[in-house]
Order: sequence, then structure tokens, then C-alpha cells
Amino acid sequence: MTEQLNDQLNEKELTKERFVYLYNPLQASFYMSQGVVTKDTGIHPVTKHIWYKFVFSECTNAYEIWCSRKK
Repeated sequence: MTEQLNDQLNEKELTKERFVYLYNPLQASFYMSQGVVTKDTGIHPVTKHIWYKFVFSECTNAYEIWCSRKK
């Protein structure tokens, strides 16, 4: 019984979407230029900064390119 419960919990963890929140509009724009679609945007209630929400698995390639670009 415990193994079955652990398997169900592990399966939920694997299928659970993880998100990346960016506060850098240049980085968010770069991700979008690479074809990554935002899931949501908003304004932080305290800092009033705009945030962009992306699905983690969809933006890993854009992140690698972002990190290796010439600054």
C-alpha cells in the first residue's frame, strides 16, 4: 500500500508544472523572441515591478542561449 502511494506521489511530482518568474523585461523579451510563450504577467504588489511567468521546461533552451550570449 505504501509503495503504491509513493508511486502516485512521485507521478504527481513529475507531472507538476514548474514555472520561472522573470522580473527582467529584457530577458523576458529575449525568451519571447526565442518562441517561448508567457503563461501570465502581472505586477508585484509591493515593488510594483512587472513579472513574466514561463513554463520551466519550455524556456531551458532560451536560458542557455541567454547565458552564453555576448554582453
